[in-house]
Amino acid sequence: MKKISERNKKLLQCLDSEDTTEVINVIKELKVEGDYRISQKMIDVLNENRNDEINKEAVLFLYDIKDPGSRFVFINAIKDQNYSGILYYLVSACWQTGLDFSEYLPVFVNLVINNDYLIAFESFTVIENMKGDFSRIQLDNETKKLKTAVLCANKDKQTLIVELIKVIQTLGIN
Repeated sequence: MKKISERNKKLLQCLDSEDTTEVINVIKELKVEGDYRISQKMIDVLNENRNDEINKEAVLFLYDIKDPGSRFVFINAIKDQNYSGILYYLVSACWQTGLDFSEYLPVFVNLVINNDYLIAFESFTVIENMKGDFSRIQLDNETKKLKTAVLCANKDKQTLIVELIKVIQTLGIN
């Protein structure tokens, strides 16, 4: 596995600076690299919630990641309660990147079921953009979970869940 360059290591250290302008400039410079190994540090920067300008740049950085290696970084952060305050941005980044998260279908179905409408809607969008082949059993299992959840959901989420069941039924089967 390729290591992070010395240049990027130095830039990553600058992300801890108290100087907002410096941090923003470093984020923009790192964005050009597109190295997925930097994504965890950017998630941490966003999670620190230092100020709106830095948060905006960190979010834009995450939305622009195109390296498939970043998928596990996003999923690990989504599953980690320490990042619950930025869950919306993490889930949104999953579809904004254009990466395929098909192997994580159950994670996103659970996010739809267990979170507020905004996070559920972002999770719905991730599922809607999945390209992978799924087994019939896998799709049936996720559909069953959704059919159970729809009974307890509020009106808005009921509509979303019903639509998601339709989307899941159209996903590719291997």
